[in-house]
Amino acid sequence: MPESIEKILKAIIVESGGKVFPTHNLTRLAKEAKIYVEIGQKSQDFLADLTPFAIEARYGDYRKSLSEIVDRKKSVKYLAITKETFKWLRKKLA
Repeated sequence: MPESIEKILKAIIVESGGKVFPTHNLTRLAKEAKIYVEIGQKSQDFLADLTPFAIEARYGDYRKSLSEIVDRKKSVKYLAITKETFKWLRKKLA
């Protein structure tokens, strides 16, 4: 889920001539993509909330703790918002 947002933000950075750096911080990537202000407060907050999942989901030691803090209801909500955010970001690519 957060990986798709991370990858599309990195694509936007590359498309605009920027350099991609190794990070999973979605807020930092949105700023580097120069869309942070444009996305608005709701999406800024969402990226901040989603960033820990981008980090924790990648590393095996955290997978169990991640499943302990995210229930089905929260997962469904985050998935829906991720899909909306991804669609919006996709439109930023030429």
